[in-house]
Amino acid sequence: MLRLHLLIRDPRAALDLASIMVGVIVIAIIGGIITGAVFGVVPWAQDRAAAGDLSAVKTAEAAAYGLTRTDTQPAKYLNDAGLATAGYLKRKDTVAVGTGGNGTCWLGVSKSASGDTYFWARDNTADITKWDGHTEPGCKPIGDLISQIGAATGAPVNEFANLTSFDRRGSATASWQGTAVSSDGRRILSAATSRVLQLSTDGGLTFTDLPGSGAFAWTAVDMSDDGTKMVAAAGTGFVYTSTDSGSVWTQRATSQNWRSVTISENGLNLVAVNATGTPYYSTDGGVTWDGQPVERIYSKTASSTDGKAILAAAATGYLYTSTNGGVTWTERQGAGSHTWAAVTSSADGQKLAAADSNGFIYTSPDAGKNWATRNALGTLAWRTIAYSGDGTVLAAGLNSSNIYTSTDDGATLTPRSTSGTGLTWAGLAASSTGKYMVATSNTSTASIYVSSDFGVTWAAKNSGYAGNWLNSSISDDGKYMLAVRDSGSSALFRSVDYGASWTLLPRPWSGNTKAATISADGLRISAALTSGIFWTSTDGGQNWTARASSGTRAWNSLSASSDGLKLVATIGTSSVIFHSSDGGATWWTLAPAIGYTTVAATADGTKLIAAPQGTGDSVYTSIDSGRTWSQRFIYGAGQKWTDVAISSDGNTMTALRESGSANVFRSVDAGATWTQIPIGWVGNAYRIAMSGDGAQLWVAHANGTIYTTTNMTSWTAQPTAGTRTWNELTSSADGSVLLAAGTASGQLYLSRDRGATWTSGMGSQTFGSVASSSDGSALIAAPGGGGNSNIYTSTDFGVSWVERPAIDTTAVTDVAMADDGKVALLVRASAYVNLYRSIDGGVTWTATAKPWTGTGYKVAMSRDGQRIALAVNGDYVWTSADAGVNWTKRTGSGSRTWSNIQMTDDGLSMIATTATTGAFYVSKDGGATWTAPGTGGVWPASASWTTSAVTADGKTMVVGADSQNLFRSTDAGATWAPITAAGAKGWRQVTISDDAVKLTGSVSDGTVWASADTGNTWSPKTTGATSAWSDSVASANGKYVTLVKPQMVASLRYSAN
Repeated sequence: MLRLHLLIRDPRAALDLASIMVGVIVIAIIGGIITGAVFGVVPWAQDRAAAGDLSAVKTAEAAAYGLTRTDTQPAKYLNDAGLATAGYLKRKDTVAVGTGGNGTCWLGVSKSASGDTYFWARDNTADITKWDGHTEPGCKPIGDLISQIGAATGAPVNEFANLTSFDRRGSATASWQGTAVSSDGRRILSAATSRVLQLSTDGGLTFTDLPGSGAFAWTAVDMSDDGTKMVAAAGTGFVYTSTDSGSVWTQRATSQNWRSVTISENGLNLVAVNATGTPYYSTDGGVTWDGQPVERIYSKTASSTDGKAILAAAATGYLYTSTNGGVTWTERQGAGSHTWAAVTSSADGQKLAAADSNGFIYTSPDAGKNWATRNALGTLAWRTIAYSGDGTVLAAGLNSSNIYTSTDDGATLTPRSTSGTGLTWAGLAASSTGKYMVATSNTSTASIYVSSDFGVTWAAKNSGYAGNWLNSSISDDGKYMLAVRDSGSSALFRSVDYGASWTLLPRPWSGNTKAATISADGLRISAALTSGIFWTSTDGGQNWTARASSGTRAWNSLSASSDGLKLVATIGTSSVIFHSSDGGATWWTLAPAIGYTTVAATADGTKLIAAPQGTGDSVYTSIDSGRTWSQRFIYGAGQKWTDVAISSDGNTMTALRESGSANVFRSVDAGATWTQIPIGWVGNAYRIAMSGDGAQLWVAHANGTIYTTTNMTSWTAQPTAGTRTWNELTSSADGSVLLAAGTASGQLYLSRDRGATWTSGMGSQTFGSVASSSDGSALIAAPGGGGNSNIYTSTDFGVSWVERPAIDTTAVTDVAMADDGKVALLVRASAYVNLYRSIDGGVTWTATAKPWTGTGYKVAMSRDGQRIALAVNGDYVWTSADAGVNWTKRTGSGSRTWSNIQMTDDGLSMIATTATTGAFYVSKDGGATWTAPGTGGVWPASASWTTSAVTADGKTMVVGADSQNLFRSTDAGATWAPITAAGAKGWRQVTISDDAVKLTGSVSDGTVWASADTGNTWSPKTTGATSAWSDSVASANGKYVTLVKPQMVASLRYSAN
């Protein structure tokens, strides 16, 4: 049995059942299209408002999760009280939010004013779901939250009483994108693409343009409960805010593709999310924003003394600041995009400075919000820069020149000739007041230079070693200094007397040192190598500890808090910024900017493991739903990780290496340490699965065999799965159910006994036809081309499917099904016996007599299964009134190349289309006589008619052609008129409900268009298809429409009213 879901993804990525199911789409038509904004009255609007409340909860939880992380605890979600206290969401008596697992998950419930209708949303799904009365979404008992919700308040204003469910407000042609409503329902803010925003103050009866907002590509809006404070986001543009009910608007944030936005009651707390899913936060009404850094290589960093304020420079690009230790970041474009040589920060993080390697110095007095260009000296080759701790003194060094100092934040810069000439300065540091400074140069003849008078004069200090000095560091009071030299054994020098004398520190590592820092008390020293791990000392450099958790890297820069505990480092070839809050013992990063081959997560989504694409020595783990990541070194450089798995609690992890004798690695401490597991095969392995308790593993090998182990030492082959090229392997939490997918056959293989035995499911087929019972619950789908000639049946609206053995090897051209879902017909492209009948829903089939000489092509059947019409390719229409026992050739139809045939429930009225004659044909007497209304008058000349549909009573008929309008008759085919609202398209399939209200039509590019108002308005439905569908069928009430097509890796099911 196959359970279908919407899924379109890379075949090498993680896979579920639906990604192999090809070509079945189940669509339920949404029963109303409203282009204007109607709120608070009708059930539809009230339900939508309730769902909108949960959208606000989702945005608020994203903000909470991003800002609750501290140095000692991971990020967490908040309940409704916590969200209200933090200012992210105003509490409503119709909404309840609870958290579970100490804030690792959340569940929100909202009640509609339409009655006892509830919606729910969770942290682990993007959907907002109407509660069915019994499903438990998880995280919290949903009943507990429902009990917290008060009675629905109903319509807030009496003026709504004269609105009906389909009253339209606003332009019917505008592309409406977002709406927001005040708590009393009177103020409604609406946004449409390329139009100014519109505001209603009378509950939607009238709308007024807000010209001050501008006409942008709006995507989302929100307002405070009283409707005075508003925010709007543009898809290609900025965020805009208003504090006077929409009269005046102010541009905020940076230009991005914004997709969602929310605002607190006081208008100060804002959250905006861009198209990549990155949230940005503002706590000052949109004046400043914090968000994730974009992916880029960072070259330099500086931090405040407490480590919370960080300045990072892209190697070539903008500057970025963080105020929470690197959890979130803000891009600072005020200084421009440059190739940065160095950055610096005052002790409190307020004063910042950055030096362009071939340009100017840029300074900021307000933590990066605003920047000043210091260009009085013209374009220069700056190499290093330093602020004193109090921000009163700024010093900067040039390439092959002097050190310059400034006491006015760089407005004027004074050269200090005694600091040496012709030197290329590499390191520069200043004490808290700026009185003491230390500078180093990477010129071979240079030494260490020290100043004790705010940089006015400098003295060269002979360390006993000449040349290639790099980084330097100084304590707050200037007493302790550190200098780094680019040399193997003689690399790190320390001064404890304001630079008067220097001592070479012992160094246990080999290789060159890139950068180092020293704490205020001179005891904590951290060293980053040119290529290697971090090393730290807590006794002034006399003894050292290797920090393997940092990983072996080509470190580029290093900065530290004054106590030496908070470290920030960058590497030369990655966008990753590394953080440590415990003196280098442990490290965490923002999500690495690398592609991932595979990822696995615990059930609650809090713990993850991901393997990068390409080759490397590591996998990455996260304990906070991917907000931050830790790099885990497993085996060595140059490995290609093909799959990962994680246990239910996240403690046990496995990683699969593609080749060699060491394939499988296992961790039982959430990725901290790893053990190689002995294997029982030779060669490559591609996929791995693990039971939820971590006690059993399965591996899909390149030789086509699936292996399993429970003792982690020996493996057993599971031969019943066959020998195949496996694309995917996954396990249920308890390990009892396994699913494997083969790439070559496109087949799914299912095991319900821990892999002991396997059965195949629906594979990758070229589906060409489908039929359903009148209620849509019973379905039959058949491949239309070569390859597998089996058919597939479903008895639950297409949720699950059963493969039925092939009758013969020829392709199926059409199928039909009676009202009860039991009687079915099957047409095969055979010149001999090609019509088969089933009376058990497609389980077994019987051949019918075949009096025609051609090949049957398309078939239709009355709802009782007795009357049948068969359009024979290159021949006439043949009919039977006794379930196919006896047949009559209907010469009145003519001998034609038929493309489609449909009939009414009683089988007396029929409509058949041809693709070659430019006409279609209608019969009202069971096929005895035929007329051709599809020519002359309103009809397009030489149309290629491709599809038709007819209601149960035969009164309404619809036909479609390539590049034409749909045409409809409401008098059993006597007269016809085009359905202009649908437009001229390449129509391929059309369906109609028995009451003629709901219609669908699929076109040549795969789009499905739907109407729920007899064709007056139409909207596209997303299916993921990019080419034409082969066949479609609708249930009698039009609620379910099933389409099939060749090689469509997708399945979609709409729930409808």
